[in-house]
Amino acid sequence: PVEYDFETLKLCLTIPVIFITFILVFLVKYVNDFMMKRKQKEFALQTLMGMEQRTTARIFLYETLFMGGISLVGGILLGTLLSQFITSIIMSSFDVPYQIYFSLFPDTCLETVIVFVLTFLLIGLGNVRAISKMKIIDMLNADKQLDNDLKKNHLTPLITLIAVVISGLAIRLGAQTYMTLKDKMEQFTFGQKTLVFVNIALPAIFIALWAGCILYYLLRRKKGMMKRQLLLLMVPAVCMVVTSLQTVGMAVPISNSTKNYYFAVAFFYLMFLMFAFFYSLAELIRIYRSRSVKSKYRAQRLFVLGQISGGLSSATRILPFLSATLMLAITVFMLEPVLSGWTIGYLEKRAVYDLQVQSHWEGTLSDTRELPIYDETIIHEALADQPVTIKEECLVQEYYPCAVEDVVLNTKHPFAIALSDYNHLREMAGYEPVSLNEDEFTLQFHHLTTKQQIQDFTEETTTLSLGGGKTLSLKENENYRTPLGEFLYNYFGTSNFCYILPDQVCEDLQKGNIKYYANFEEKLTIDEAVQIESKLDDFFTSGEQEQPWELDFRMKTIQRNTGMTSALAMKMLLYYGGIVLLIISFTILSLQQSKDAFDYKKRFEVIRKLGMDKTEINAIIVKQMAVWFLLPVFFAVVSSVIFFNFYLNSFRDYLDIYIGISNLMYSIAATFLILLLLFLCYFVGTWFVFSKHLYSVTRS
Repeated sequence: PVEYDFETLKLCLTIPVIFITFILVFLVKYVNDFMMKRKQKEFALQTLMGMEQRTTARIFLYETLFMGGISLVGGILLGTLLSQFITSIIMSSFDVPYQIYFSLFPDTCLETVIVFVLTFLLIGLGNVRAISKMKIIDMLNADKQLDNDLKKNHLTPLITLIAVVISGLAIRLGAQTYMTLKDKMEQFTFGQKTLVFVNIALPAIFIALWAGCILYYLLRRKKGMMKRQLLLLMVPAVCMVVTSLQTVGMAVPISNSTKNYYFAVAFFYLMFLMFAFFYSLAELIRIYRSRSVKSKYRAQRLFVLGQISGGLSSATRILPFLSATLMLAITVFMLEPVLSGWTIGYLEKRAVYDLQVQSHWEGTLSDTRELPIYDETIIHEALADQPVTIKEECLVQEYYPCAVEDVVLNTKHPFAIALSDYNHLREMAGYEPVSLNEDEFTLQFHHLTTKQQIQDFTEETTTLSLGGGKTLSLKENENYRTPLGEFLYNYFGTSNFCYILPDQVCEDLQKGNIKYYANFEEKLTIDEAVQIESKLDDFFTSGEQEQPWELDFRMKTIQRNTGMTSALAMKMLLYYGGIVLLIISFTILSLQQSKDAFDYKKRFEVIRKLGMDKTEINAIIVKQMAVWFLLPVFFAVVSSVIFFNFYLNSFRDYLDIYIGISNLMYSIAATFLILLLLFLCYFVGTWFVFSKHLYSVTRS
């Protein structure tokens, strides 16, 4: 549509595309490394049969390029189809009808081919170099070499040390919070007081437990102490996550910056919990197996526990990262409707009129010549040679609602406007007019003002003294939060409301700034809007029209274009980024299970020979896969829901105004539906590959 600048949107979407491309390159590299490791024995056999290693490496390169070419062609065709749905979403966001059709874009296809051909070529050349340097004996024994993250894991002690440092910072944060609130704590409830002190005590307990465990380990040198230390440290870490989020959730009256610090503390402790849990899971299974002798021998439980323990030896490091990635993906999905909807909702409240003009007066009352003085004619003159026709307009004079001698310029005085001007603005925005008696006034609040804030203010402000013995009464149950743009309020004094007074009352008040509002007959293009704004600015800043006051202009078309571009770029980045992160996480989980099918195929062959039928083996496979898939997903879902719940409670008023809680819940439901569909697709596909490989081995 001509109203919007799609070149700007295209430029904004370039950044998400580059970010997603880098993520996909990482996924291609991970899958390639997995396939190369699986085929090392095949490379060794080809070399033993007389083929040079360089030739073997080149064959694998051709195979990589061939499979990459098939994937590239399929991806372009599927991407072209899906891009139509994305375009439909973009057009619907602009309120423009769009018909889906199949079309290839040569420039986009060429860029995609170049990026992925270079990716596959560089990875393939790296494979050639790596295969050429491999020893035959190492390639033959590659499938027998199982990774053991538990023995060589140096990351978890590092994470624990970082958690100790974070605990020290959390103690400092808790102490600062206490010093800030100590004079107000008499008014706090018992729960609020408890939270203030617990935020200091829990990190101290964490550090004390860590120091005690380290000292015990140095004295006793007992095997497995690190795992038990982590189990012990998980208790205060869980409590710290809960108390930090409770502090954020409006339980304690703290500033927004302090809330962000507590959010960060909760996030770091949650990351520690993920690493600690997966690193200690093998120890938990060992404790269960040693203390529940009868339970562990039920059905296939002993074999399943053995499979899980064996899998942990090679997946300890990757599982917490996958949990964190899944949590990030789910959080991104849930934040997408919040951030993009917030931007669009704010835009609808802000960009109400096609043209808004606001004067800035910085003069003094001693020189009335400095008062902003202009009317519709000067605007008409400025727009004389522009391709627009004014449909409706309103010149709004603002007043100081107090005695003239009490006026202090550029302070926290909220402005007042005449009832006739207010009704004209309402009619231009599509709302019904209001009425007042001669001795009444009403209030127009900014759309972000909450109902509770309005109620508290109207209970305190029931009359308005204008000087000279003139006093007005607030009209009962009549105040408004109608979105009429941003210029109506005195933002120099951070005022979030203005007074609406009868016309005859305003005649005796000190005048202030002048605001001009207009709607056009035509729907402007972005170029026309920029041209008009530039013309207005040049007209009022030229030598002939220079005044001691300044004018500020707002064009609805420019505001909508800027806001929509930001919202859609954000939507595409978060939406695509969330899907890509989910795909990467589930792909790695799937490859991990496929790897287990290769590594532990002899175990399944043994239990088949012992008399276990196909149904029981399938049950074992499903249980094993359910544990590996569900554990990271469970951590991610629970963590995301907890964080988002506290975020929702903290900003509920804003979300209700700009988005609507029902719309937000619908978007979150769609997020979990996407998660469920991807989970089921990967789970079923992995089960099929796992089973097919095991049964092919059994038959052979």
